[in-house]
Amino acid sequence: MAAPLSLSVLLASRSWTGAAAGAPKLLLSDTPLAVYSGMVPGAVAGLYSAADAAIDLGALAAATGWEWVCARVTAIDSAARTVTLVRGDETARGAPTPSAAAAPTAGAAVVASSQTLHYAILSLDVGSTARRLPGTSVPPSAAVLPTRPIAALADGVAVAAATAVARPDPPRVVVVGGGAAGVELTFGLHARFVSAAAAATAEGTCGWTAPAVTLVTSAAEGALPPARHGAAAHAAVSAALAARGITVLAGHAAVSVDERQQVLIVEAAVPWLQTRLLAAVGAIAAPSFPPPIPHPSRRRPPPSPLHFDLLVTATGAAAHEWLAADTDLPVDDQGFVVVGPTLQVPGAAAGGRVLAAGDCASVDLGGIGDNDDGRPEGVPKAGVFAVRQGPILAANVVTLAAADAAGALPPPPPPPPSTAATPFATPAASASLVAAAGSAFAADAAERWRAAALPPLTRFDPQRNYLSLLMTGDGRAIGTKWGLVFEGRWVWRLKDAIDRQWMRRFALPPPGDGGGGRGTGVTPKNGPPLVGGGKALRGTPTSANVAGGGGGGGGPPNDGVAAAVAAAPVGDEAAALDGRMRYCRTPAEGATELLGRDDDAAAYADALAVLHRMEAEADWRDAVLAVAARPEWLAQVQRGT
Repeated sequence: MAAPLSLSVLLASRSWTGAAAGAPKLLLSDTPLAVYSGMVPGAVAGLYSAADAAIDLGALAAATGWEWVCARVTAIDSAARTVTLVRGDETARGAPTPSAAAAPTAGAAVVASSQTLHYAILSLDVGSTARRLPGTSVPPSAAVLPTRPIAALADGVAVAAATAVARPDPPRVVVVGGGAAGVELTFGLHARFVSAAAAATAEGTCGWTAPAVTLVTSAAEGALPPARHGAAAHAAVSAALAARGITVLAGHAAVSVDERQQVLIVEAAVPWLQTRLLAAVGAIAAPSFPPPIPHPSRRRPPPSPLHFDLLVTATGAAAHEWLAADTDLPVDDQGFVVVGPTLQVPGAAAGGRVLAAGDCASVDLGGIGDNDDGRPEGVPKAGVFAVRQGPILAANVVTLAAADAAGALPPPPPPPPSTAATPFATPAASASLVAAAGSAFAADAAERWRAAALPPLTRFDPQRNYLSLLMTGDGRAIGTKWGLVFEGRWVWRLKDAIDRQWMRRFALPPPGDGGGGRGTGVTPKNGPPLVGGGKALRGTPTSANVAGGGGGGGGPPNDGVAAAVAAAPVGDEAAALDGRMRYCRTPAEGATELLGRDDDAAAYADALAVLHRMEAEADWRDAVLAVAARPEWLAQVQRGT
């Protein structure tokens, strides 16, 4: 899940001062590892080991002075300021039980049974779950792999590729979902099976060289539809898929799956629904409602079967059911927790003490966001937005903790008569919650806030244009920004360097080993123990951080990983990665040529310098984009090699 986002709070806590620094701090997670989703497609392709993409929660907690509890949160009562826990290795709501490799490490506190824990400030980053196709069992068969849990995905692909080399014919691999996640996983799957076949062919044990890969997408335009991702990105991805012989089944929706027969049932997507989706992103005018009934001769053909040996479903994020069923937190119409621009959960019950970020949160900027430039009020569930929430979350958690210590936060109201969740499915209801959150701070609390000289809470302002990097599995990647697309080996080296730099933030030395954290978790001296097994937790934690775990173990790297992954950046590339970019004085034509290079000598430091100047100077950016719009450039990005 999105646990690395919430772990930014742990990293930031090393510099906390005052009451927040000495307050008890607690990290809750149902697995001992958090998996960084940005590196999962690379792990699927065999470019990373499982350990490369995993963060040891116990070690990080110890290095930053937090207590870690291996437990699953099953309920939240924000009015009473409590969370309900069960053991991290117990099955809840049909979820698969974590493997033996995910057993709590030494030093973790383990919940003895279902217990209740009180908090002062609560931060939620429990991620999301995968949308299950009808017919999918829980857990699914080995031939059906959802994108959640993400650690199990990479492991399942490795097993499938190793098994497939014994087949006389190419394995049939099907991916459902034509968005960025589905596209990147498709490239990764193709690369992994090609690599496995090449290794087995060298030993004379494989009768095929490449898998038969099919990407199923409901978008009529195909993978990465241009209405949402831009025409240039769509063209580049389509060409790259075609160059690898990957079939794109466009305009078809997955209806159900027969795991026993290994058959996916697909049918032509409803054109009216596609029209509604295009209207939702502003590409066309909204159609009339209800949709017209098609003439019998124009109706969709009957569903058809699509046989597979491996099915990977990248059908989007779904909210954990317990968030709507077993909490009193406001949720949107999809079950995600509603938060405002400060990432606080609105409403008098939450009292400003609950924050949520990442995939589990629905960021509502309506009425309080600076959206006058035409951006949608909602924030898409994409890693590029979630990563930007990390510093906001960390800053606001420490501010609220200090406010609580200064008595500047109001006490919560008495628990409501019913503990059932109250869904808030309409924008009007969300707006009323935002208003309630504003009125929750009484005048005396606001005065105490000013008296304590507390800084204002930081607001999340999602970026309008961002750099998107999609791995193609062969040591190359496709990048897009401002509608401009570039691809090549330097793009992959940039993506790899960014991801590894992100992971290095969590590789802290243990306490007493050269400046890691402040020792082991803080245990207050008052109150009865709330959990048993391992270390006992006592008292009321000032900050409780609930993170979703990725699960899964480490293991040795796959063969060839060292050769496939780019070396650590040095020199200009290392400086550019740290933000120390030299000024690009190249004319627009030369800048476009730098972005289009694909030779081994091409360095991403040069390309980043171009992008940095494009960010700073709108006129120069327009000049570069004008050059990139020329036919010769467009032909280059559509080569697909």
